[in-house]
Amino acid sequence: MYAEIVFKNGVIWTADRLHPLAQAIAVTGEEIIFCGSNADACAYTGEKTQVHDLAGRFMMPAFIDGHCHYTLTADDICGVNLQGMNTPEAYLRAIGRQTCRAPKC
Repeated sequence: MYAEIVFKNGVIWTADRLHPLAQAIAVTGEEIIFCGSNADACAYTGEKTQVHDLAGRFMMPAFIDGHCHYTLTADDICGVNLQGMNTPEAYLRAIGRQTCRAPKC
């Protein structure tokens, strides 16, 4: 089965913990029929398939809620605890303190 649309050469977030990123995704109608490598996406590409080159850009399926809880994300990724803070100035002070502790690259 050929896809209507194939997106390739991207950084595609899959929301699958075992395989969180893919290079290509194939879509027919409202259904994702393939998600994986550029090479394997060729099997879903026919004469009438629209092929879009993502050129390394990030893609995330729209049916996934893309919001984040910045206070939790800051702690998970950077070790900055923003819990209980309620002003931009407080956030900036906390982030600034952590930046000073970070190793120099």
